Amino acid sequence: MARRVKILGTHAVWLALLATGVSAQETANAPRSAIELRAVGRELAADNWTQNPDGSLRGDTIAKEKLKKVAEGLPSLLLPGWSQWRQGNHTRAALLAGAEAGVWASWVIFRVQGGRREDSYEEYAVNFAGVSGVAHNDDYWKALAVYISSEDYNENRRLDLRAGGEIDGPAYDGDLAWRWRSPIALAEYRRLRTSSLGAFDHAENVLAFALLTRAIAVIDAVRTALVSDGDGAISSGRMGLHLHSQSIDGEPAAELGLRLSF
Repeated sequence: MARRVKILGTHAVWLALLATGVSAQETANAPRSAIELRAVGRELAADNWTQNPDGSLRGDTIAKEKLKKVAEGLPSLLLPGWSQWRQGNHTRAALLAGAEAGVWASWVIFRVQGGRREDSYEEYAVNFAGVSGVAHNDDYWKALAVYISSEDYNENRRLDLRAGGEIDGPAYDGDLAWRWRSPIALAEYRRLRTSSLGAFDHAENVLAFALLTRAIAVIDAVRTALVSDGDGAISSGRMGLHLHSQSIDGEPAAELGLRLSF
């Protein structure tokens, strides 16, 4: 009987030690504060929310991940190349940034050219048509490009009034009167004015190219985010920037192009 009690006592001691060891291990692995406990709970809840029972991502989670990747292109909407730089594609970022700089440099050049040519045809009209000053609206300068003199313009206006037609502007007389010295002078004025208007048109077209550059940058950034191989690099697709010099109306000009292959 005493031996049996001794054996039971030994077993009880081992069970107590084993229970103590398990309790100590669980205590060591358990969160040490209520804040950590809540953090673990939130993490488990998030995993259960974003995953299916088989461990795969839920459909809405996949959609959110794709939406995040699409949002990768938004920085390039503000500045082409910004998204590419964030993704580690520094070469493409430099190309897109260079294209953006070229766009705005071209816009400034065309605006300056248009302004200078505008001054040229206005001063030419003062010298060869007897125009008084240059403080006139565009309708006035347009009329100078059509009629050899203000008398011809006014006569044509009177004929339109008699016929019940629409009148584009007022009669020009007094300080607004003009007369070209010759048809050759009028032809030269038309050339100068056309050149000025063409430069301003080129400036507007350049702004359209700026929108195109942004669209390319956004599409490229989104595509890179969707098919990225993990390190931000894309395995296919090439982008290039080409610059072509040419002459327009006898003046030097340049053509800037952006080429992207998918």
